[in-house]
Amino acid sequence: MTGPSTLQAMWVHGTAVRPTHPGGAGLEGENGYRLTQVNGKPWTDITGLAYSTEMIFEADANNANDFVFSIPSPVWRAAPKAIEESRAVLLSAFVLYDADPGVHVQTVTLTDGARPFVDSRGNPIGSFNVSQGGGSSFPTSIVNGKTKWTIDRDPFVAGSTPGAPIFFGLSIQVHVSWTLHGQLRFTAAGADFLVQS
Repeated sequence: MTGPSTLQAMWVHGTAVRPTHPGGAGLEGENGYRLTQVNGKPWTDITGLAYSTEMIFEADANNANDFVFSIPSPVWRAAPKAIEESRAVLLSAFVLYDADPGVHVQTVTLTDGARPFVDSRGNPIGSFNVSQGGGSSFPTSIVNGKTKWTIDRDPFVAGSTPGAPIFFGLSIQVHVSWTLHGQLRFTAAGADFLVQS
């Protein structure tokens, strides 16, 4: 990206998250990936339980699941430059959450549509090990490595800058495991972009 640029943040509420493996009757083949009803409320094992402040999911011990956020992405801005030079650049991604003891946020994976983020040698740069122990509470806190993940500069390109161009739209996938019965609450997710002014 050349010329003046502006930092732009895009966020969604926690109620925008979707589970990859819902619970529910008739989904018995999903053993090991099953959600349970939140506080015994019908359908919440499929949809989660939405409040104005958060989205809640619940599962028994020995289960895991992936949760996906779609983040509005300022992919391209018209500029008197080539399209490649006008692409927005993803700098950081965020997920704010609160987990009961025994509920472990393990990995966060960022993708650009179906395209993984990779460096100039094809190494993934959008996957992060979180290994956050159960009982972690970050519903409103931005903490590096726990609720914020940054795309570093390409180590194989001299003079490269942090971030990765985005072409299609940002997806944030959060992998969570349960070692005890408990709840996971998402409050928000978002990203910082650098865009052509």
